[in-house]
Amino acid sequence: MDCFEVKRSNRILPSIYGTYTISPETTASSSSKLSRRLKRFRKNTCALILKYLAIVFIIILGIITLICYGTKHVTLKTGKISVSKVFDLLLYEFLLATASLFLFKYVSTTFKSEKFLWFKYIRIALIGFVLFLSALTHLSYLFYYIPLPDELWIATVCFFAYGIYIHFAVFLVLLFLLECLSHLLCYIFNRWVPFMHFSIPILKSAIFTSTTLHTLIAIVAALALVIEGFISVEVRPTIRNLNILITNLPPEFHGFSIVLVTDIHTGASVGKGKVAEVVKVVNSLDPDIITVVGDLTDGYKGYIGDRAKPLKDLKSRYGNFGTLGNHEYFYENIDNWVKFYKEDLNLTMLINDGVILERNGKQLCLAGLDDFYTEDAKFDGHKMNVTKALQSCPKNISTIILEHQPKGAAKILEELPKIGYHADLILSGHTHGGQMYAVYPMVRLANKYLYGHYIYKETNTQIYVSSGVNYWGPPVKMMASMCEIVYIRILSDLVVK
Repeated sequence: MDCFEVKRSNRILPSIYGTYTISPETTASSSSKLSRRLKRFRKNTCALILKYLAIVFIIILGIITLICYGTKHVTLKTGKISVSKVFDLLLYEFLLATASLFLFKYVSTTFKSEKFLWFKYIRIALIGFVLFLSALTHLSYLFYYIPLPDELWIATVCFFAYGIYIHFAVFLVLLFLLECLSHLLCYIFNRWVPFMHFSIPILKSAIFTSTTLHTLIAIVAALALVIEGFISVEVRPTIRNLNILITNLPPEFHGFSIVLVTDIHTGASVGKGKVAEVVKVVNSLDPDIITVVGDLTDGYKGYIGDRAKPLKDLKSRYGNFGTLGNHEYFYENIDNWVKFYKEDLNLTMLINDGVILERNGKQLCLAGLDDFYTEDAKFDGHKMNVTKALQSCPKNISTIILEHQPKGAAKILEELPKIGYHADLILSGHTHGGQMYAVYPMVRLANKYLYGHYIYKETNTQIYVSSGVNYWGPPVKMMASMCEIVYIRILSDLVVK
């Protein structure tokens, strides 16, 4: 057949099935289809390239993280820096990048219906929301290393986004698993038990199978809980009153008052104003002693030390005492913090050490241990040591122990019978009571003593785990009552009959 030219007029072309007509409209339609295919191809190609670039980035980040994990130190021009800090930062960014890829992939599958044009714009908005949320979250952890002015809004915004990110990711993963479970059950019923003619219609409903609905549920729940949690941490700390009856406590110490403050977390998102508010509330209680049980600071002394200085104004009759938490070890050289707490904040640091408090000729021992974190981490001169901490405590007097982590309290309870000592009360913090709804189940499973007042019946030792006065990272707590300062009165059973 000779070549032909498509003109504006219709043409009749031969065919083995007869004749057919090519019109300008037919040609235009074919051209439009080809154009759409090319556009779709370019779009899919770009998406594929971005996807693989993201995967390559995550793999490279993972390799660098493993290299840092296997290296003890890296030398920079500024001196010798522990690579454990570099590893922590890289691991955090690696895990976030992996989670962000999952979130992006999941959200991009929502609102796919072509019946409604506005679905496309909702999907674009959701993808933009996830990308923006991920960017702010990735920035948040850097603020522990980068000096910023006190209470700068950008740090609060990023940590607030971090809280939304955690809740959104956890809820979405749970709903994704629910979706997988429904598909699995439907497959089992259809494939393996068809003769039973049995099915569960609800498994095919939107609540079990709709990616779009799951995404909306996760976003709404995350926003609602984080906003509620943010409001909770912005109120004045709650004063929790607690009476502890101690067997054979000298009557002279009946009614002796202890203020327990834990987890102040002075740092990127907790500034001087919040610390000053804590001091104001504590001083209003007029206690006999003040105990600051770990995680006082979160960062480097050079730029957050000044934010903690209101603590030097704490007032009590018998002294202010402190112990170390795990966060003191994360950034600054631990001995620098110990020196700062002693000299600038006027805290008597009890690190595997004890003091004898005297009242009208009678004695009470107060001992403090290094943090449980030192059991695995290697720091010269720092390791939790129950025996050393109690050496200065006579065995026949009432003893109170300060240990930041409840896991450390559990270890103390195991060791006391072995070394022939007894403790009447152990005061801890660390868990924040779970802090956020999304992570509460994991924190609950990880800690035998999570929050509140416990009694270890084997030795009649009492444990109180505070939820802390502030928060770590995201400015979020489940309830306002969990931002607590604990006012403890110890009572003697010789007086209370």
